[in-house]
Amino acid sequence: MNYDLDTKKYSLHQHLRGLPDAAEVDAANLNNRAILRYREGRLMEASSLLTQADTIAEADQSIIVRNQALINSELDDLSIQADKFPAQPASEALEYFWQGNYLAVLRVMDAHARFGYSPEESAIFGLALAREDRWPDSDKFTEELERQQSPFLADYYWELVKIAAGQQRNSVNDVHRDIANKWLLKLEMVDPRHPGYVVGLSRLLRDTGEYNQGEQVLEQYVFNPANAERNLSEPRLELYELYNNRAYMAGCDQLVTDAQRGPIIDLLGYVLLLDYADYSTSLVDVVAEESNRIIAPEKPLEMFDVQ
Repeated sequence: MNYDLDTKKYSLHQHLRGLPDAAEVDAANLNNRAILRYREGRLMEASSLLTQADTIAEADQSIIVRNQALINSELDDLSIQADKFPAQPASEALEYFWQGNYLAVLRVMDAHARFGYSPEESAIFGLALAREDRWPDSDKFTEELERQQSPFLADYYWELVKIAAGQQRNSVNDVHRDIANKWLLKLEMVDPRHPGYVVGLSRLLRDTGEYNQGEQVLEQYVFNPANAERNLSEPRLELYELYNNRAYMAGCDQLVTDAQRGPIIDLLGYVLLLDYADYSTSLVDVVAEESNRIIAPEKPLEMFDVQ
């Protein structure tokens, strides 16, 4: 947050800094991928990626180290919240969840299984299991939330859609895409006007080649006055990215102007739009997992003889 002495106003900016050439430079790729993981709430994974980036960086090391320090500071702050306010009720599982330590979430929740779970705890457990790609186990907690008709069920479904879609990027088949579509359909049934459903529908249309229609779905939602009280951060940012990709800067400017009118419901979404940066190239995996790995031959191994 910066204060402008001339305008006497505060301006908000992303605190983590991206690097150029993420599609070609290993350290930049890891740095920018860490930023994306941070946005997904996976702070521990983001910190690990930055450690790798720092190890191999040949330039911009100060930026990587600064990003690492900021994320580690947030991890530290989250880890001591319960100790800072001992008189207040606290959830150890939620503390781990916000750190992105999903295995620790599962361990804590398992230890309290005999006491039963509140709807909020069931949601934490279900999402943590989904993060660990344990979807059948996650489904059991989702079914419990459905049975209870939890008021936050639509938001929970959207989180499941995003988790499955993120896992699909590393899948060799369509299993996770099918999971994402399953929960997107559930979301439609619960709340077809949910901002997440609109984003998910737009992506689905674009994935099937209906790019223009996917963009129109977002436009019809974002610019509809009837949706003004909804949290438009995600569909607005999604539309901004589409406009930016085709250099439609007038459309980008309009989205920024609309966002500044408020109401500002999602501060992070607001900052990501006004201080937009494209980190999509970091999804291109340019970093070799092991430099000393033997490359398999093109022909079957039977071509080799043992002497």
